[in-house]
Amino acid sequence: FLALTRMSHLGRFDSYSPVSEEIVNDFVLGTGPGPKEEDDMCFRLYFGEGWRQTAWNLAIINNMIKRIIIDAEEAKLGPPLPSDVIKAILWDFILQGRNSWSMKKPRIHESGDHLETMAEAGLRKVQYKQSRSSAVHSTTRKKSKLEHCTAGVKELLEDRSQTALARKKWEMILQLLQVLAIEGQSSEDTDSENNLHPTQPAALLIKVPHFWHRIIGELMEDLDRAVEQLRISQRRQSGIRAVPRPSCIRIRSGQVSYWTVQYRLPCPLYHCTFLRNLTKSMLNKVKPKDVVVHHFAELVDQVDSDLMMDEDVD
Repeated sequence: FLALTRMSHLGRFDSYSPVSEEIVNDFVLGTGPGPKEEDDMCFRLYFGEGWRQTAWNLAIINNMIKRIIIDAEEAKLGPPLPSDVIKAILWDFILQGRNSWSMKKPRIHESGDHLETMAEAGLRKVQYKQSRSSAVHSTTRKKSKLEHCTAGVKELLEDRSQTALARKKWEMILQLLQVLAIEGQSSEDTDSENNLHPTQPAALLIKVPHFWHRIIGELMEDLDRAVEQLRISQRRQSGIRAVPRPSCIRIRSGQVSYWTVQYRLPCPLYHCTFLRNLTKSMLNKVKPKDVVVHHFAELVDQVDSDLMMDEDVD
């Protein structure tokens, strides 16, 4: 796709030159030529109004699919993907490219009283990139945390010294991790301002997602402690001495994160105040599921930890 559009990166389409609306309209009305193999319009996209539905872009995509299949056959890459699959992938690439292209184009200013200057549009693009970078880092850390916790709870389940009651608890937490997935993990930010060793990675401050039932945070803290104790015991038995790297040190800040909300979780996993404060339209969007997480409901009945943190959420 990048080769056909002559771009270097999906996020760097600000210099891309799409075809004009006049050319597209002439093609649609039959008064002008379409994108043909023999000219430089063959793979040149239209990014204006109605870009998703226009016959021009549909013709461009068909041209791209033909070229991709031919190139794959010549390179002997094996059976080509079905055309429908290639088309879906191309639409996703086009969307990303257009978002990048339009980011630096002037829009109505957020104040609503004037059209953005080029400087304001450029600043908005920089802010978008910074926000996007922060979101990617956060997701990467959440993914790493999920993998770390999942591996840890599986080690605990394999540990023969665990009691039957503890094993039941780890089985429940493993199910919780699977349901929460990546987006449901606690948020972790680098506390660079208070880093005592600037040459080393700073510790990660953990913030609890505001939509979580607070007992989940306590369970994850129990899991972290149990996994650490198990690994210390394993190192002692093997004679290995190890110090955790700063990048692996996590500090529970007691703060609540409002960065995101995960939809369609089992109802008991949501904080009761969070659900109670949702409007009807937001509740329809969040769509909490009436699904049982084994042993979780009994634990919630035993320890009503929501009451402990209502002030933080309110």
